[in-house]
Amino acid sequence: VGLTPGKVDELLANFSEANTSAGTDVILTAADKIGSGLNAVAAAADHIAAQLAAATVSARVSKTFAMSSVGSTKANQVISSMDFTIVDGEEVEPIQLPEGFPEVAAFAMHAYSDEKQATPGFITYLKKCLADQGVKFGIGGLKLVDVHNNKDMLQLQTELGTFKGFLDAVVVPHGVLSYSTGMRMALELKYTEQDKQIYNAGHFERNKRKADDLQEQENEDDEQLEDDTMEDDDVAAAANATTTPTSTPVVEPMASKDRAKFELTSRLWCQSVMELLGAYSVAHYPPDLVITEGYKYHVMRLRGKRLICWKNLTPGQAIFHMANSLKQPECSLVELPPPPPD
Repeated sequence: VGLTPGKVDELLANFSEANTSAGTDVILTAADKIGSGLNAVAAAADHIAAQLAAATVSARVSKTFAMSSVGSTKANQVISSMDFTIVDGEEVEPIQLPEGFPEVAAFAMHAYSDEKQATPGFITYLKKCLADQGVKFGIGGLKLVDVHNNKDMLQLQTELGTFKGFLDAVVVPHGVLSYSTGMRMALELKYTEQDKQIYNAGHFERNKRKADDLQEQENEDDEQLEDDTMEDDDVAAAANATTTPTSTPVVEPMASKDRAKFELTSRLWCQSVMELLGAYSVAHYPPDLVITEGYKYHVMRLRGKRLICWKNLTPGQAIFHMANSLKQPECSLVELPPPPPD
């Protein structure tokens, strides 16, 4: 009542002028509180993220993986984290056999039921081959040892977790107490599907021949027992003869042309790299890793930041290469001298 448009404008102007300052203070205060709240939320989020990261790392470290079943993803992550360069051994250190080097026969893994059963025979075979090339065994020399029962002798700690594994055999100085820390060369035998098939076929034939021999012997025994003039001692001897086992024939290596290729597949590569790193992490001397199925050999070695691999070596090439490595004077030392100062 009695308000004119001009009076309304005047009242609004006075109200606006009186409250602008107070309103601005309220807005700024609220903004400050909101900002503080956001900072607190961000800090809490960072704290939670840090805890989760720490828990993840802890969980990874506490995880245990078998080297024999490690996949390419984890193996490649470990290799990448260690910044290795993979090198073809034939390009940097080609293996040239000297003139007149004797031919080395392959080892018939298929004469055995699996690689564990084959290991003692392989050790005997390899020891003779290396000794023929001047490698000394016994006191003051080296020792070839079956380490199947040394479970988890290889261990590798990484951010992904702990990788554990074991080997088939190792070369160590004679008299060393620990095969893990003392290993000079690590050996991994591989029993292939072809070995299994040949063994099973041969095992069937050997059992069949053994059964036939026993049946023939039993028939002869029956004929002898029917003879009334047979002496008691002869009867007993004939009865004992029926239970005498026949010997297992020697299995010769097959021709190389009949042997299936022994490739360093992705899975075998991953397993071998992890075993090599595991051997390096526990041994006091940088050992080579030798992988073989008796006919072909793959040899892996770490030198500095180079992971060197010789693939598809013949038995002769492998024995020559292994012998040269094992004839180094420090290989036979039970206690290695301390490294030179930097």
